Parts: sequence; structure tokens; C-alpha cells
Amino acid sequence: MVDIALATPDEFKTFFGSAPPPLWLAMRCRDTTGVTGMAGVIYADDGTAVAFMDRRGSMPATALHRAALRFLGVMRQVGEPVIVTYCDETIPRAAAWLKRLGFEETYRVVDNKRVWLWR
Repeated sequence: MVDIALATPDEFKTFFGSAPPPLWLAMRCRDTTGVTGMAGVIYADDGTAVAFMDRRGSMPATALHRAALRFLGVMRQVGEPVIVTYCDETIPRAAAWLKRLGFEETYRVVDNKRVWLWR
């Protein structure tokens, strides 16, 4: 069974190996082995909300998608107008998934990664 909830600073540190940035918000997925995935936003110094997602081990695609939709719903409720993210071209169907979540491709490239926007 997968448990989806807001991530704590300790879960962020354990999952990524470093303390969370000063301003962030994330959901995590946990099963009997521990945290298997985390997704959220990190706020850049200029206030831009930059989305991230990482998963380890097995995590059902449906659970991942539900968590992403739930998180984007929270972002909409708190009035976040735009979220920026990058498409990892090494992940099969990553671009299709971003589209399904409501992100739009901008065709801008930063650090060799395509930039996407959610509004």
C-alpha cells in the first residue's frame, strides 16, 4: 500500500541526501520500504516556483499520477499562478505525462533541458 502525504524536512533530507532549500513544498509517496518518491516545488530566489519529481524503486504509475494531480490542486488552491519545470528526455513518455498534467512546452532550453509551464 502506498501512503501519499506532505513531505517533512527529515524525509526530504533522507530522500535527497541534503537539507531542503529555504522555501519548498512537496508530497511524498511511502510504502513499507520507506519514501519511494517525492514531488513538489522549490522556490527560486526570484520567487519562481520550480517543480521537481524523483522516484526510487517501484512506484505504481497511477499512484505517481494521483500524487501529482493532488499536489497541483493544492498549488491552484493557494493561488500559485505559474510553475516552471524541466522535461527529462531520458525518461520515456515524460513529455506526454507533463502534457497530461497540464504543463505546456515553451520550447525554451535551459541547461540542455526543455522548459515547461503550468498555469
